Amino acid sequence: MQEKVLSKKALIFTDQQAYWSCWGAIWLEETALENISGARFLRNPLSKDWSKISFTSVENGYYSLYDELVESYLRRQLSFESDILNAFSGITQVLSSIRNDSFHWGLPESRFDRYLGWKMYGGSKRNNAMCPVYMRGQPTECVRFPSWSWTAWFGGGQSFIGWEGSTERLQGEPEIIFYKRDIKGVLSMITDRTERIKQAPTQEERWLEEKISDIRTQWKGHPRTISKALATGFNDFIDTSYLYFWTSTAELYIHRTGLDSPFGPYYSIIWDHQINERPTEIYIESSSHLQFRDPKIMENLPKHVLKRIEADNTSDILVKEFAVIGRSMRHGDPIKAHLLSNLTTLVIEWEGQPGQVAHRIGVSSVRELDWVHLQNREWKRVVLR
Repeated sequence: MQEKVLSKKALIFTDQQAYWSCWGAIWLEETALENISGARFLRNPLSKDWSKISFTSVENGYYSLYDELVESYLRRQLSFESDILNAFSGITQVLSSIRNDSFHWGLPESRFDRYLGWKMYGGSKRNNAMCPVYMRGQPTECVRFPSWSWTAWFGGGQSFIGWEGSTERLQGEPEIIFYKRDIKGVLSMITDRTERIKQAPTQEERWLEEKISDIRTQWKGHPRTISKALATGFNDFIDTSYLYFWTSTAELYIHRTGLDSPFGPYYSIIWDHQINERPTEIYIESSSHLQFRDPKIMENLPKHVLKRIEADNTSDILVKEFAVIGRSMRHGDPIKAHLLSNLTTLVIEWEGQPGQVAHRIGVSSVRELDWVHLQNREWKRVVLR
């Protein structure tokens, strides 16, 4: 895959015939002087001179290209699970040169908030891939791929990946600030390098921004400081797969239904009784380790939750924490602006005691107004692994 995408010229042998492929044409052994324009799967997706194209014309193509390449890699059968990150590194180097972008565990930093909200359709499971980390004068350490990266998950032949949020509305800054650290322990902000279109907002856009800003201030606290004291000595081993950020979190009831359905199960949020009931779908990567109907939870279930699960013998209940990672807007009537904004949230579980290290187990898009109405919201620091 990497060789096909990056090579200017390629000679491809199949059981039936040989192909010659370059950035200008494709030639088949059995057909003389024929350019098969429809053979898109052999064409090089980087055949354009991206450096000569303005940002306004290449932006959508850049992210669409990344999306397609990720999906292609997830469908490949690799000899070793850990090969996926190395195999994709050549692609990210080329993409980095297109838009002066950087990649952290396979995710573009230019839209890190959006790509952190990836979702796997059709089921997935966590792989056991490990990445070796080399330190001068120290034994090699192996780090497991982080749960927040798509490289840590295997989707299978019937699965495909999608993304919460959108790259279309790039005005405004990311809602949540993420930090990472290198092998020396140096803490740095993951910077949004998006070159936003600089144009005066319309009256409608200004009114819309003022309207939704009122909602935002009700859940968004001050970022506060991620301490640089996390840095350690040069020869100490540092796990670079940790993410650090302040965000809004809340514990919510997850309703699992369709246990007897060939297309299930399905996961959704059961909102507090003061929030109008509406379907809010959750994408759970893996649920085999989750304890549904925990006796401690069942003892204290609110009546509206108990009523929901008792009405269906093929459903379960679970409580997990949700953490906001981004925000997006749907197109619609500006008068109903408060109904158009969504928050992308990760479903997380804690390793050890709550507040220490969290792992991603799913993702969901929540209407911002519903999030504001939650009574148990908390603004706190999350360490995601």
